[in-house]
Amino acid sequence: MEVEDSVGSRLRNRQLALEFIRRTGGCSRSEIMRELGLSRSGVNHLVSALLDEGIIETQTEGPEKPARRGRPSTYLVYRGESGHVAGLDYGHGHVTVAIANLNGEVLAESTARVDVDHDPSGAMEVGKEVFDGLVAQVGGPQIQHVVVGIPGPIDPRTGLMRVPTVLAEWRGLSPQAEFERVFGLPVTMSHDAMLGAYGESTRGAARGLSNVLYIKVSGGVGAAMILNGRPYMGTSGLAGEIGHAPLQGSTELCRCGNRGCLESVVSADTIRRQLGLSAGREFAADSFDVREVTDAAGVRILSEAGWTLGRLLADLCNCLNPQRVVLGGALGAYSSTFLQGVEQSIARYAQPGVIDDLTVVHSQLTDRSEIVGAVMLAAERAAQLVSLGVATERAELVLQ
Repeated sequence: MEVEDSVGSRLRNRQLALEFIRRTGGCSRSEIMRELGLSRSGVNHLVSALLDEGIIETQTEGPEKPARRGRPSTYLVYRGESGHVAGLDYGHGHVTVAIANLNGEVLAESTARVDVDHDPSGAMEVGKEVFDGLVAQVGGPQIQHVVVGIPGPIDPRTGLMRVPTVLAEWRGLSPQAEFERVFGLPVTMSHDAMLGAYGESTRGAARGLSNVLYIKVSGGVGAAMILNGRPYMGTSGLAGEIGHAPLQGSTELCRCGNRGCLESVVSADTIRRQLGLSAGREFAADSFDVREVTDAAGVRILSEAGWTLGRLLADLCNCLNPQRVVLGGALGAYSSTFLQGVEQSIARYAQPGVIDDLTVVHSQLTDRSEIVGAVMLAAERAAQLVSLGVATERAELVLQ
């Protein structure tokens, strides 16, 4: 039993180390020691095994590491060039598909318009068509795992869509089973905002932070929470559905059938229509760039929208005490006026002690947080299988 426990501990440390190396894009032995709390000899033994198996390699330059004087540092880098994964990010009216290697490096990417809310079968087929085209574009590799993000909650206990007012035509479906049938590959499903949070925590503005609120403001409004370094989705997957929180005094009709929801006031589609009215012209959804809004009326609309969102986020910040609020999506990632409105409203309504430790920033990955998060999570799933497959063989030899 002691032998089994010892082997189990080594396998866990191995998996944690490998995931840390992959997630950071490259790190030193000292960083692994700090992350895992292992001794230098323990890390050296673990790293030597991974190097011998060819799963990682050493480089003298790490990713985004500042130059240092003297002898160059040696960084450990995951060897993910030979494996391939895919990510699909569904919004309410589009799907973005990307093919990446196991390092999370995107090799090909494309976006197509599709009615996601009312035509789940059509949305899946369009996603598959784009996926097939990209796979052919990068040379037809075997895809090891697919991660799909959709703009609605999935019950983690059953895998079913339960909420009748969000993606109503998807209610009762098991999206994972349907996507696996269409793609013929292993699939992991996620809420799109959670993928955005994962993208920012691995490659963006939330790296190294344990308590983060990611807010996607695009065709809808959604939030994702990373608390104590772990994603929090709630009992039935509904955590973060702030887009349908009612606003006092608001009567605008929302897609969910209620009136006065946050999404009906703050979403990118609503803001685009309001800006069109103020400018006396119509803005096309696929070419609208909020960064071009500089007139006084437009600035006021964006500022008011940010203030409205910030008022709700202030209550969340008082409850959760995050280190950072990251704004993503077509609106949140680009408008400095909108961000200032959010920041000022949180500062006005949140507790002073909460504000002292909080920053509000744009997504570092702009509106690509979700697709980056999708391929990073897919790479993690595939890398776990590679690592566990080799590690299990070694463990079986030890236990025989």
